[in-house]
Amino acid sequence: MSFIREHHWRRGISWFLAEFVVVVAGVLVALAVSAWWQGRLDRENENEYLQQLDADLLATENDMEHAQAVLNKRALAAHVITHAFWGERPANEAELLRDLGAPWRSARYRPVLGNIEALIATGDIHVIRAAALRTELVAYDEWAKARLEDISRYDETYYRPGINALLTRADPASANVDAYRKRLAGRPHAFDLTPAAATGSAPFPMDLTALFKDRVVYNAYMQIGLAHRNQAAEYGLILERARHLHAEVYQALHGVAEPGNCQLVRRGNSDDFVGSCGSAFAAASGADGELTLTLHPVAAIGSGRWKRDDLPADVWAGGMTTRSPGEAAIELESSILKEGVLRTQLGWFRVHGVEQDQDYTRDQGSSRLSFRLDTRSEVPPNAMDVAILRKAKALLADASRWDREDDRQCTPAKTMLSLYCAMQQASISESGGFQHRRPALQIVRRLVDERSVGRDYSHRMRDYNNDPRTSLTDLQTLFDEAIARAQRPRAEQGASDVEP
Repeated sequence: MSFIREHHWRRGISWFLAEFVVVVAGVLVALAVSAWWQGRLDRENENEYLQQLDADLLATENDMEHAQAVLNKRALAAHVITHAFWGERPANEAELLRDLGAPWRSARYRPVLGNIEALIATGDIHVIRAAALRTELVAYDEWAKARLEDISRYDETYYRPGINALLTRADPASANVDAYRKRLAGRPHAFDLTPAAATGSAPFPMDLTALFKDRVVYNAYMQIGLAHRNQAAEYGLILERARHLHAEVYQALHGVAEPGNCQLVRRGNSDDFVGSCGSAFAAASGADGELTLTLHPVAAIGSGRWKRDDLPADVWAGGMTTRSPGEAAIELESSILKEGVLRTQLGWFRVHGVEQDQDYTRDQGSSRLSFRLDTRSEVPPNAMDVAILRKAKALLADASRWDREDDRQCTPAKTMLSLYCAMQQASISESGGFQHRRPALQIVRRLVDERSVGRDYSHRMRDYNNDPRTSLTDLQTLFDEAIARAQRPRAEQGASDVEP
């Protein structure tokens, strides 16, 4: 009997252990499947949130860039008016009236924070796997709101008191009444001002002589200008940080650097800023790989002024590399409105929202440089390019000055000029420097392409110049057509040319 009982006991234990193992295994499998499924849901949620953040941050970049540009223009107008009190007035009264009215206007902008706030409020921020990105998202949300509070304080401290002071001295409509009447004159409108426009004068003209002797007006424009300038700087800070965060979100979403979002960091204690713009030129030129830039601040552009009447506020020079061997020289210039151009061996391309963040713990100041690079089309020509083309045409007006055997060695000692050397000399003469991808030269290259279909030139300007079929009349008509194209409205400039 004891044997039988022991047998049953052992058999029961075996069944129990077997069932226990099956149950435990089932639970573990269920937990594993649940974890796998939850992980899959988290990845899907993360991807969805990253896409929403990507859209939000891009919208913030665009809005902050617009805000910064608008407020910088208004600050600049207020600056012009304060200088007018010291006799430094615009060339004509129309410009003065425009600058008088511009600083009165104001607008407020906000970064798009909805999805970041939702992530934090719901606790879903845990689905973002990168710990550094989670930390940055939370910090950015609080930091951006603090910047908006500063912007509101500038309203209360400077802008509104300045406007209230001006209202005791001037009618804000009188500065813009002429433009307003002319805009509405002749249009079917419930408040048609055609009869008023015929009088030729505003009903309540502004007494500019008295205005520019009034200390209250002077102080008011100083206050308003300070408000606009400081608010523009705050929007610029938000722009720079949003762009940096956008680069991290894009990297997490796509696994590569964002094309055109240029993020450069100071290298050690040097003056060099080094960083990436992603595969910014892939669509424009087929350049392979990620674009790396190295830039350092310089006193002036070395390859000639971009515009005749507009000097850059900040200038950098350096080099750029892709996967192709070697480094190509580049120059970057930015205006006071934070817009400019990157001059490269592939062409001249617009940049927007050029920002340096300030690290006041360092003697060197800025620790990061960022901007948005647009490589969809090249910078269009302007009045400076037209002047260069006209000068080059004049240099080749006489056959005795035309070098029919161009070797692209353009030295000052040469008394005869080829097409390429005439363009180089004209560029130096008119703009103070030369860069062979300047818009004026790009127009000439496109025209040569159109005139030499099937000729298989290895270097367009040189080979077209040396081609026995090319006459001096051909060169002159080429310049005429280039000038005409350079003077077209921007929308009609045509496709970009980025061939080497």
